[in-house]
Amino acid sequence: MQNVLPILQHLYMAHQERSPGQQVQDALALDAYIKTHTVWVESILKPAVSDGGSVLDDTLGVLLNPDSYVATHTVWAGQMLTPTTDFLTNNC
Repeated sequence: MQNVLPILQHLYMAHQERSPGQQVQDALALDAYIKTHTVWVESILKPAVSDGGSVLDDTLGVLLNPDSYVATHTVWAGQMLTPTTDFLTNNC
């Protein structure tokens, strides 16, 4: 349950409390967005890894590879933002 709390806090603070427009602005500040989410992911995985969670060692290695992390999350963010940007483009 300890690892679930940061996820729930993030979903509430970064997504439920912020409008879609604010979330788009956050994502467009790519450097800050990546740094924030890197720290967030580390806060979730670190307790499991430090407690001997060897299953997560490979996952942590992938996350700590900046090229892979940025490429994966750029595609993911693009897929997430497409409906919002399409809506804004077509309705504003």
